[in-house]
Amino acid sequence: MFDKKEKELESEQNRILSDNEFGIEDFRYNLEVVNGIKDICVKSKTEYYSSKPIWLGKGGSSVRFLESTLSPSDQYFYEYIVISVIEGPYKRWIGKGAMFYNVIFFHISINGNRAPELEAKALKFLENVEFTDDWEKEEVE
Repeated sequence: MFDKKEKELESEQNRILSDNEFGIEDFRYNLEVVNGIKDICVKSKTEYYSSKPIWLGKGGSSVRFLESTLSPSDQYFYEYIVISVIEGPYKRWIGKGAMFYNVIFFHISINGNRAPELEAKALKFLENVEFTDDWEKEEVE
């Protein structure tokens, strides 16, 4: 999953920085392995600025509602954390009964302020995810 997410983020970064329609600049991201196994859980954090309110498919209608309530600004700051998880059984990456999901924590600001609680909320969510130790055992069969 780490490699897949890294390719997605690189592609998104290249696409966004080459498209001038929304004036997106300073697009940055980082990707971390969670629980020590890069195939089952990763956390990515993305930050960027835009000269227009923009929805990039993150967060659905709630994000569009938040953008519609923002005061007009010269720059909008976006910050989101995505936790990507596969829960077993893990046979052949997503085997019978396995479940894959993304949990997204999203923040928009008109003054460039970050949301320090965003990271804490994402990490708190991870406390409730139970990983089994069957990953390697099931994958080898």
